[in-house]
Amino acid sequence: MQYLYSIRIAIYIFPIIAILLYIPCIIFQYIKYKKLNLFKIAVFYSFILYLIILYFLVILPLPTFEEAIKISIKGNLYPFHFIQSIISESSFNILDFNTYFKSLFEPCIYTVLLNILMMIPLGIYLRGYFKLNFIKTIIITFILSLFFELTQLSGLYFIYPKPYRVFDVDDILMNTLGGILGYFIVNKIINKSKT
Repeated sequence: MQYLYSIRIAIYIFPIIAILLYIPCIIFQYIKYKKLNLFKIAVFYSFILYLIILYFLVILPLPTFEEAIKISIKGNLYPFHFIQSIISESSFNILDFNTYFKSLFEPCIYTVLLNILMMIPLGIYLRGYFKLNFIKTIIITFILSLFFELTQLSGLYFIYPKPYRVFDVDDILMNTLGGILGYFIVNKIINKSKT
C-alpha cells in the first residue's frame, strides 16, 4: 500500500533529519537552562518524525519523469466536492446501516477520512506541546495543508514538468478540520485536568 511505503521511507530517513535539526535544539536548551527535559526532547523528536511522515505521504511515491509526463490529472477547486463524489461513487446510504462499514474502504470516503486523521496529531502538538491558541492552530494547520497542496501542484517544486499528484481544495479543508479536532481533544483534556 502506498501509505505504508511512504511511512517506511520516512522512518528510514528520520534519524538523519532529526539529528541535523534537533541536536542544535538540545544544545541550545542545555546552554540556556543548564538541564535537559527528556520528556520535551522525546515529544519534539516525535513531532519531527510526524512532520517527515506527513511530507512523505504527500510526495511519495515519486514517478519517473516519463511516467510524470504521461500523468493527466485534474485538480479540484470546488469546496465540498467530496460530498458529490461520495453520493455518486460510493455504496454509502445514510438510511442503510449495512453500507456504513463497507463504504469506509471506498477511495472517495477513506481519502476524506485519512485527510482528517493525518492532521489530528498536528492539532494535538500545536495545542498540547506548543501551547498555541485556537486561531493560531487553525492558521498553522491551514498553511501546512496549503503548502502540501502547492507542493503537489508544482510537480514537487517544478522538478517534474507537471503535477503528478492532485491539488484538491477539499484536502485543505479536511486537513484543517483534522487540526481543529486535535486542538479540541487536547483542550478537553486540559480543561478536565483543571477541574
